[in-house]
Amino acid sequence: MARTFKTLKFAWVKGHQDDNDDTPFEQRPLPVRLNIACDNAANECMRNCIKPNKRARPMEGAGATLYLGTNMVTTDMKEQIQYAAQLPQMKKYIKKRLRCTEEAFEEINWRALGRAKKRLKLNQSIRTSKMIYGWLNIGVQKKHMGQDSTCPCCGNATETQIHLYRCTNQKMRETLKSSIANVKSKLVQDGIPSSIYNPFIGESTQIANTILKARVTELKFNRNVRL
Repeated sequence: MARTFKTLKFAWVKGHQDDNDDTPFEQRPLPVRLNIACDNAANECMRNCIKPNKRARPMEGAGATLYLGTNMVTTDMKEQIQYAAQLPQMKKYIKKRLRCTEEAFEEINWRALGRAKKRLKLNQSIRTSKMIYGWLNIGVQKKHMGQDSTCPCCGNATETQIHLYRCTNQKMRETLKSSIANVKSKLVQDGIPSSIYNPFIGESTQIANTILKARVTELKFNRNVRL
């Protein structure tokens, strides 16, 4: 290439710079933006393309080539080997735990989730995992240990993870409302487009309000029946 293009200049650009910081794309130097764009294009192609049914030829000049199945591994080899070793059992557990299909599992951006969790403190990361997989130490878990599973706030239902968002206790409702407002404020602060966060916040608020109205109606009905 250097012999063909006499004025060509070579420069090393550190790859995957967007993995480690939150600098907006537009504020990065042009070579870095091009590198990120190429990575994104390659990832999009990888997600949409049919998996190879045979191994590609090793790259010319490579002293050794790592293959996992029919896939040639050229970057993040440690991570790729670990992923391949743990994936079958991990996928089986997650699909059963979350009751999701193969298609739904593949739609989840696990790499983005991992990056987000790496930015959290250890206790926050652990709590996030517990929330994702339903491991929070709440009534439904305590029931397995012979303890009372009733919600300590409203006393009207088993304290499941979803009940935390449905509880009619006034303080719980105020906390939920405040939390949704804080999430919106954080998304705005981080520069997330309103076209993305508004539907999310709107849907969360609507679900919370719908659940509250339905629960209040149910409680009034039960009270009238007892009277």
